[in-house]
Amino acid sequence: MGNVTTRPVARVNTARSLHGKPPFVFPVTTMIGALCDDMARADPKGFQPMKDCFWLPLPLERPVREKRARAFAYARRAPVDLERFGAERGEAEHTLPPPPEATS
Repeated sequence: MGNVTTRPVARVNTARSLHGKPPFVFPVTTMIGALCDDMARADPKGFQPMKDCFWLPLPLERPVREKRARAFAYARRAPVDLERFGAERGEAEHTLPPPPEATS
């Protein structure tokens, strides 16, 4: 996920910078936002690229112990935060598919 999404974000933000616009920063509660935030805060001397993992985004409000249920909780939170993020920026509202339901 990292290369597939961070590269276009970098390109868009380079163009925005050249036009004097602020960068487009995704919420850190989404995987792309968490990956970009991790790269932006990393020490350049010891930076090691990483794949996406569920410990990167901000922790859930209520911790979930079971691994699969925790992944679904992150998956349910991200679209909600993206919709809020778009609304705050004045972007057109997009209809996102409903998140999958956790099954045991």
